[in-house]
Amino acid sequence: MNDSSTDKQFSIRKAHLFFAESCNEEAWKYVKISELEKEEVESMIHAAHAALYHWSKIGSHQGLARANWLLGRVYAVAGYPKIALRYSQNCLSICETKHFEDRDLAFAYEAMARAHAADGSLLVAQEWRAKADLAGKKILNEKDREAFFAEMNKEPWFGLI
Repeated sequence: MNDSSTDKQFSIRKAHLFFAESCNEEAWKYVKISELEKEEVESMIHAAHAALYHWSKIGSHQGLARANWLLGRVYAVAGYPKIALRYSQNCLSICETKHFEDRDLAFAYEAMARAHAADGSLLVAQEWRAKADLAGKKILNEKDREAFFAEMNKEPWFGLI
């Protein structure tokens, strides 16, 4: 029996894209929860790393920047500020190297602010947050701008705001 609906063929690239997006969504499911169980923290971290792995196989610099941003957020939420800073710096580096502006640059600044806040470096965090706010106001697409500020206004800010 040949059922054409089950004979779908994926290229490796399409498979990596599918898993990158799926793992990203899985990690976000946990980021949105205010208090996580230990197992949920581990699942969140694993999903975010899996997303980064799959984005790395696709070759999308934007995907890599966003996956590093997500890992920065995940590690901040999980209580690992030094690791959060590492991935936030990776995100910012990609954005600067590839001359990303608009939404991605604003989120990179937000990641740096949140990672520094998680680490207790509130003065440095405030400087990055101010840069994020300014960059956010320059986002051209209204929906992207609204989404950025909605995300920026979410906790945790670790005492910064």
